[in-house]
Amino acid sequence: MALVEKIKCPRPKCGGQLTVPIKLVRKGTDIVDVAACPNCHKKYKIYFNANQKDEVAQLFKDSIYYCDVCGTDNHGNFVEGETWEMDRRKIVVRCKNCGKKRAKVVTETILKKIESLKEAQEQESRVENEPADSVEQIKQELRQCPSCGAMCDPEHLFCSSCGTPLLCPKCQKPLPLGAKFCMSCGTQIS
Repeated sequence: MALVEKIKCPRPKCGGQLTVPIKLVRKGTDIVDVAACPNCHKKYKIYFNANQKDEVAQLFKDSIYYCDVCGTDNHGNFVEGETWEMDRRKIVVRCKNCGKKRAKVVTETILKKIESLKEAQEQESRVENEPADSVEQIKQELRQCPSCGAMCDPEHLFCSSCGTPLLCPKCQKPLPLGAKFCMSCGTQIS
């Protein structure tokens, strides 16, 4: 049986809704998930082998932050967190949707693994959504005309708007806006 199948609510009226973990702790050679279905609110106790810690963390990387009452994702909406009972961590989250405070208890090592997976997922998402040629990148690649302020291709020697030289004729360094002299070599700009 696939791990995801183990965390689905078995009630037909819930249609295979994923349960939301309330408690995810290591107990002996098992990882115990005490979970609730956000549809029917029935609670379940699900056991995983402790050797499957990475797979369990991957499975719960999103749903650990969900409200067990309404199913809303509350990642980053922590009210408080504290170490509780040796290596277990209690996280209290206020739900953005129903407004209820919901407590979760998670083994520290599992929580760290979940948080690192979530962070990697978010970073990957940011990279995917970042435009290849962002406006800032394009602006940095352009050179400003020292006379009229127009943005010019850095390969051009003269402004395409007014014809002013973009580089010092003597040292070939870029000229700042309004320059009358080159700031690198002191050459007067006509």
